[in-house]
Amino acid sequence: MTDVGRVFKHFEMLTIDHIREVEQLTFGKPYPHYAHHLRKAGFEKYEVNVRNHDRKFIYNIIEEIFVPGHFEEDLQCADTFELSAVVAAIKNNQEGKTDYSKFLEEIAHAGVHTYTANLTEMQIIYNGKKVSEVYAEPIPSI
Repeated sequence: MTDVGRVFKHFEMLTIDHIREVEQLTFGKPYPHYAHHLRKAGFEKYEVNVRNHDRKFIYNIIEEIFVPGHFEEDLQCADTFELSAVVAAIKNNQEGKTDYSKFLEEIAHAGVHTYTANLTEMQIIYNGKKVSEVYAEPIPSI
Protein backbone atom coordinates (compact mmCIF):
# COMPACT_ATOMS: atom_id res chain seq x y z
CA MET A 1 0.00 0.00 0.00
CA THR A 2 1.36 3.45 -0.88
CA ASP A 3 1.74 6.22 1.68
CA VAL A 4 -1.26 7.94 0.11
CA GLY A 5 -3.25 4.69 0.44
CA ARG A 6 -2.39 4.49 4.13
CA VAL A 7 -3.52 8.07 4.68
CA PHE A 8 -6.83 7.54 2.90
CA LYS A 9 -7.49 4.24 4.67
CA HIS A 10 -8.15 6.24 7.84
CA PHE A 11 -10.85 8.25 6.07
CA GLU A 12 -12.88 5.28 4.88
CA MET A 13 -16.33 4.71 6.29
CA LEU A 14 -16.26 2.09 9.01
CA THR A 15 -19.35 0.05 9.83
CA ILE A 16 -20.63 -2.35 12.44
CA ASP A 17 -19.34 -5.12 10.16
CA HIS A 18 -15.78 -3.97 10.90
CA ILE A 19 -16.49 -4.30 14.63
CA ARG A 20 -18.06 -7.75 14.18
CA GLU A 21 -15.05 -8.86 12.10
CA VAL A 22 -12.67 -7.83 14.90
CA GLU A 23 -14.89 -9.59 17.46
CA GLN A 24 -14.78 -12.82 15.44
CA LEU A 25 -11.05 -12.55 14.78
CA THR A 26 -10.22 -12.05 18.46
CA PHE A 27 -12.82 -14.33 20.06
CA GLY A 28 -11.22 -16.34 22.87
CA LYS A 29 -8.05 -14.24 22.85
CA PRO A 30 -6.95 -11.88 25.64
CA TYR A 31 -8.40 -8.35 25.53
CA PRO A 32 -5.30 -6.59 24.13
CA HIS A 33 -5.82 -8.43 20.82
CA TYR A 34 -9.30 -6.91 20.54
CA ALA A 35 -8.02 -3.40 21.27
CA HIS A 36 -5.10 -3.67 18.86
CA HIS A 37 -7.28 -5.01 16.03
CA LEU A 38 -9.86 -2.25 16.53
CA ARG A 39 -7.05 0.29 16.34
CA LYS A 40 -5.65 -1.37 13.21
CA ALA A 41 -9.13 -1.19 11.62
CA GLY A 42 -9.14 2.58 12.19
CA PHE A 43 -11.08 3.07 15.43
CA GLU A 44 -9.71 5.69 17.82
CA LYS A 45 -11.73 4.84 20.91
CA TYR A 46 -14.88 3.25 22.18
CA GLU A 47 -17.09 3.98 25.15
CA VAL A 48 -19.07 1.42 27.14
CA ASN A 49 -22.07 1.98 29.38
CA VAL A 50 -21.55 -0.77 31.96
CA ARG A 51 -25.20 -0.90 33.08
CA ASN A 52 -26.68 -1.86 29.70
CA HIS A 53 -23.53 -2.59 27.66
CA ASP A 54 -24.36 0.03 25.01
CA ARG A 55 -21.17 0.82 23.11
CA LYS A 56 -20.13 3.76 20.97
CA PHE A 57 -17.14 3.32 18.62
CA ILE A 58 -15.44 6.48 17.36
CA TYR A 59 -13.23 6.99 14.33
CA ASN A 60 -12.09 9.95 12.19
CA ILE A 61 -12.47 12.03 15.37
CA ILE A 62 -16.22 12.63 14.94
CA GLU A 63 -17.68 9.57 13.24
CA GLU A 64 -19.58 7.21 15.56
CA ILE A 65 -21.07 3.73 15.40
CA PHE A 66 -23.58 2.88 18.14
CA VAL A 67 -23.92 -0.77 19.15
CA PRO A 68 -26.81 -1.48 21.55
CA GLY A 69 -26.22 -3.75 24.52
CA HIS A 70 -27.21 -7.38 24.31
CA PHE A 71 -27.82 -8.35 27.93
CA GLU A 72 -31.28 -9.55 28.94
CA GLU A 73 -31.14 -7.51 32.16
CA ASP A 74 -29.26 -4.33 33.00
CA LEU A 75 -26.45 -4.55 35.54
CA GLN A 76 -26.75 -2.60 38.77
CA CYS A 77 -23.77 -0.27 39.14
CA ALA A 78 -22.86 0.53 42.73
CA ASP A 79 -23.04 4.16 43.82
CA THR A 80 -19.71 3.89 45.65
CA PHE A 81 -16.53 3.67 43.57
CA GLU A 82 -14.19 1.14 45.19
CA LEU A 83 -10.78 1.48 43.53
CA SER A 84 -9.35 -1.72 45.03
CA ALA A 85 -12.32 -3.72 43.68
CA VAL A 86 -11.91 -2.12 40.23
CA VAL A 87 -8.22 -3.06 40.16
CA ALA A 88 -9.03 -6.60 41.35
CA ALA A 89 -11.68 -7.04 38.62
CA ILE A 90 -9.22 -5.90 35.95
CA LYS A 91 -6.54 -8.24 37.29
CA ASN A 92 -8.97 -11.19 37.39
CA ASN A 93 -9.88 -10.59 33.77
CA GLN A 94 -6.28 -10.10 32.63
CA GLU A 95 -5.31 -13.37 34.31
CA GLY A 96 -8.14 -15.20 32.53
CA LYS A 97 -10.10 -15.86 35.73
CA THR A 98 -13.21 -14.11 34.38
CA ASP A 99 -14.86 -13.77 31.00
CA TYR A 100 -16.09 -10.41 29.71
CA SER A 101 -19.61 -10.75 31.17
CA LYS A 102 -18.25 -11.57 34.64
CA PHE A 103 -15.74 -8.71 34.30
CA LEU A 104 -18.59 -6.27 33.63
CA GLU A 105 -20.47 -7.60 36.66
CA GLU A 106 -17.40 -7.13 38.85
CA ILE A 107 -16.68 -3.58 37.72
CA ALA A 108 -20.38 -2.69 38.09
CA HIS A 109 -20.29 -3.94 41.70
CA ALA A 110 -17.10 -1.89 42.18
CA GLY A 111 -18.93 1.29 41.14
CA VAL A 112 -17.83 1.67 37.50
CA HIS A 113 -20.61 3.21 35.41
CA THR A 114 -18.74 3.76 32.13
CA TYR A 115 -15.35 3.14 30.65
CA THR A 116 -13.55 4.46 27.61
CA ALA A 117 -10.87 2.58 25.72
CA ASN A 118 -8.61 5.18 24.11
CA LEU A 119 -7.00 3.20 21.30
CA THR A 120 -4.73 6.06 20.28
CA GLU A 121 -3.13 6.31 23.73
CA MET A 122 -3.74 2.60 24.47
CA GLN A 123 -5.36 3.08 27.84
CA ILE A 124 -8.73 2.46 29.43
CA ILE A 125 -10.35 5.00 31.71
CA TYR A 126 -12.90 3.63 34.19
CA ASN A 127 -15.43 6.16 35.53
CA GLY A 128 -17.62 6.04 38.60
CA LYS A 129 -20.82 7.96 39.19
CA LYS A 130 -18.93 11.13 40.20
CA VAL A 131 -16.53 12.98 37.91
CA SER A 132 -13.74 12.57 40.49
CA GLU A 133 -14.07 8.75 40.46
CA VAL A 134 -11.61 7.73 37.75
CA TYR A 135 -9.03 5.01 37.25
CA ALA A 136 -6.77 4.71 34.20
CA GLU A 137 -5.10 1.47 33.15
CA PRO A 138 -2.75 0.95 30.17
CA ILE A 139 -3.80 -1.56 27.53
CA PRO A 140 -1.02 -4.16 27.47
CA SER A 141 0.80 -4.72 24.19
CA ILE A 142 0.53 -8.03 22.37
